[in-house]
Amino acid sequence: MAVQIRLRLARERLRAVLAHDTGRYITLVTNRVNNRAKILAPVDTGTLRSRHTPNVRVLRSRVVGTVTVKVRYAAAVHEGWSQGPRIIRARRRKALKFVYNGRVVIVRQVRWPGARFRGRPWLRSALHDIAGPAGFRVHNTRFFGT
Repeated sequence: MAVQIRLRLARERLRAVLAHDTGRYITLVTNRVNNRAKILAPVDTGTLRSRHTPNVRVLRSRVVGTVTVKVRYAAAVHEGWSQGPRIIRARRRKALKFVYNGRVVIVRQVRWPGARFRGRPWLRSALHDIAGPAGFRVHNTRFFGT
């Protein structure tokens, strides 16, 4: 015969316990990840570095800490981007005119080979540097839903 025991805690009490003990630790680690991410963020104008926002919240039976960067180009810098090759044609005139190797060139179209930018995953690096030694399991996942 199996014995089954159920414990029911009040939701508010559970949230209070989680928010108190675990929440403090999660807040501490989240703030450390935020600070490390700010140090590792690539700097051109400083906007990317200044827009890091830490947030800790209680969701049902878990405490979740996040670091968000609210800049439109953050995902492209973090994960990288690429554009495929394409043909560039004149839109307003009959031909394109530009200087190449010191000579003026006039053509109807040019082939652009494309471009690729390797990402600089500063958030992932900060997470591995801080959360791993703090006792959290860190999975290699892509951020920003890309």
